[in-house]
Amino acid sequence: MRKKTRDLSAKIKELDFMFEISTMLERKAHTFDEIVQGVIELVPRAVNYSEIACARINLDGRVYTSSKFQQTPWRMAIDIMSRCNLVGTLEIFYLEERPLSDEGPFSAEEKRLGDMIVSRLGRLFARKQAEEMLSQSEERYRSLFKDSRDAIYTTSRDGIFLDANQATLDMFGYTREEMIGMDVQQIYVNLE
Repeated sequence: MRKKTRDLSAKIKELDFMFEISTMLERKAHTFDEIVQGVIELVPRAVNYSEIACARINLDGRVYTSSKFQQTPWRMAIDIMSRCNLVGTLEIFYLEERPLSDEGPFSAEEKRLGDMIVSRLGRLFARKQAEEMLSQSEERYRSLFKDSRDAIYTTSRDGIFLDANQATLDMFGYTREEMIGMDVQQIYVNLE
């Protein structure tokens, strides 16, 4: 009965930890660095001897460390992969020697939790890269649209002007404020 109670307590701790990590990773109002720093502060709580644990994440050339971080020989390292590329490493350290277990002083359950953390970090990193690429693409599009000498405009499906570049405004003789919201048919009817 005591063993089952202990096992159940360990599973509850694991589920609580996984929920906290997921909540941290889904914070939309925080920067990437703030999210990763929040994750690294939670990581020591994932291991059996959390009171003597610390952690470090090397991710895309940046280093994030938990409080009371100290590099020791009692370490578990797990690679962070994103889109099949190595982008970093999660390292968890014990500040004091612990008995040997499945992976040095770390248990198979601790390794599994570490694997879950790096998997989520890899997806977070991929999302960050995708957002950066989208932002760059939007900026390139905006620049092409704005600076083009050709008349370019966008309309809704029902023919309402949504946007127009300066060449379009010059060609039709409207200001942006006048043109946005107009029906395309109005402009072409007025040209006849």
